[in-house]
Amino acid sequence: MITVQWMMLTPKGPAVGEKDVATLEEAWPVIESEMRGSYGKSWGEHHELALRQMKNAFGNMASPSLAEHGEWGIRTLGVSITLTEKKP
Repeated sequence: MITVQWMMLTPKGPAVGEKDVATLEEAWPVIESEMRGSYGKSWGEHHELALRQMKNAFGNMASPSLAEHGEWGIRTLGVSITLTEKKP
């Protein structure tokens, strides 16, 4: 079980939440959906670029970091995302 937590600074104000997912593969769709939904109509090309960069970092570093430290996170100027592995 992995907990996905996010905090995004949007034109409407902060968007904060968390969701538990069963696998790492289920985490990215949650992150992408929350980002797109939180920014709504203000979503632009610069958001798309940031999302692609975060997805690359997620693909390259999330699995090894979770395996070694039980946590992975990424922060940008307006977005903070943390994945935490829950041990049974």
